[in-house]
Amino acid sequence: MEGTEKINKIGFLVFQNIPFLWELRIIIDWTFTKTAIDLFQWFKFEQLYANFFLAKCLNKVYLAHPRGEKQSFIMKIIFGATFMIGIIVIIAGPLLLFSTVNPIASPNPVLGGSYRFAIKVTPKDN
Repeated sequence: MEGTEKINKIGFLVFQNIPFLWELRIIIDWTFTKTAIDLFQWFKFEQLYANFFLAKCLNKVYLAHPRGEKQSFIMKIIFGATFMIGIIVIIAGPLLLFSTVNPIASPNPVLGGSYRFAIKVTPKDN
């Protein structure tokens, strides 16, 4: 993959996630390349290369943002406030749901009960 366009990134991710195709390519490359590292180190090397490529694709968006320019207020609201509220809900939600402060939590006492037991005997025909 040469370019960092969106189609290259998507194609790379599809290729990488097809079962055993990524590993097969790595093994073939290692088999026919003169190298001093073993296969497991080659796997690590290829994974690093893949991570760098994906980071390069993702950073293309950040390179378009002028260096030193402040983030807009709307971006701070969209991302910052939304994530902050989401994390608070994830942390406090279960605490409020299962606590006695919950307005829908009302006592449910057992007011009564019954039990019936019967033995049925049927005669055996001879």
